[in-house]
Amino acid sequence: MVSAVNTLADIASGPMRLAGHSAGGHLVSRMMCGTRRCLLQRLHVLIALCRSADCMICARCCRLKKNASWKLDADEAAAESAICHQPRTGIELVCVAGGDERPEFIRQNGILPLVWQGLGARCHTQLLAKEDHFSIIAQMMDPDSQLSRLIDSPLA
Repeated sequence: MVSAVNTLADIASGPMRLAGHSAGGHLVSRMMCGTRRCLLQRLHVLIALCRSADCMICARCCRLKKNASWKLDADEAAAESAICHQPRTGIELVCVAGGDERPEFIRQNGILPLVWQGLGARCHTQLLAKEDHFSIIAQMMDPDSQLSRLIDSPLA
């Protein structure tokens, strides 16, 4: 992801916004972690949709099922959990989930901005009424939707 952002930054000018959904939302939020190396001055707004901020929950909850194939141990789960990292400043993170999302996604949607605000980062959360993990994607196709307006809003 860092390589892709750096490549795009080399061929285009101006501020950059990234948006990702689910696992892509996780990757977008990880771009704000201090361990990533990219052209930070170009990243202005990150939109993370329906993502997990805490992979340690996945490792614990899925230990008997999906984690048998993922093989996600506690150290790797912590290393990949955005919530375990110092956020970069100068970039805004907007965490978005649907109001009809599963409770764990709603909880994680709110917790990362709360933790990172305490560390000086600009971030906030949005819940979109009557949307869920899959229906929220359609909002990106509608230029008049709440999500599209959020993505296209003037830079802070």
